[in-house]
Amino acid sequence: KYYFIYLPKSKKAYLYQANKGKSEEQILNTFNDEHPGHNNPKCQLGWYKGMPVWEVTYKKKNGNYGYVLYDFGNGKEYSPAEVHMITRIAENPGITVTELARRGNRTKGAISQVVKRLEEKGLVEKRKAAENCSRTLLYATEEGRRLGQCHKERDQRRIERMEKELETQVGREALDQFYDVLACMYEAMKARRQLVQQEKEPCCPDKE
Repeated sequence: KYYFIYLPKSKKAYLYQANKGKSEEQILNTFNDEHPGHNNPKCQLGWYKGMPVWEVTYKKKNGNYGYVLYDFGNGKEYSPAEVHMITRIAENPGITVTELARRGNRTKGAISQVVKRLEEKGLVEKRKAAENCSRTLLYATEEGRRLGQCHKERDQRRIERMEKELETQVGREALDQFYDVLACMYEAMKARRQLVQQEKEPCCPDKE
């Protein structure tokens, strides 16, 4: 038995062996265990962040609809925040919670919660710094690197499509000028963020 996924926009198709991933029944059982109280959830195979996923849709108590994504291969649930976080960790081996918080302009507590979930799912591992045992460094596992790479490839394809559309509409020269403006804005915002962070930092460095 095989699962077939067709992406209309890119006109690409993917074929997956059913025994290489979780079945619809297994995913629904997992959803009902982790999210009890929802009647008649629907499950279908889809595509997210460059990889096949099971998408479970359900009706909330307020009448609105929600959805949960599960990795086709291992049946693990991933949130958008987790996918973005593992990508950043995979791109920066040995990064710390403090640095992730600084780059994402979020609190260390919020980052630590996401990292904890990633660690529980086997996507991230913690190691003590050799030169300072009080510092904890974060590394993506092999599975984490795979998920992060899928995310990067998906984003790259999206950027390339958007760039082609913009170039068709406004021309290459105007698009290059737009990128120059964005680069200047980014550097200005980066400098401002660093200044604010320096003003907030205590005299003694934080321990991870």
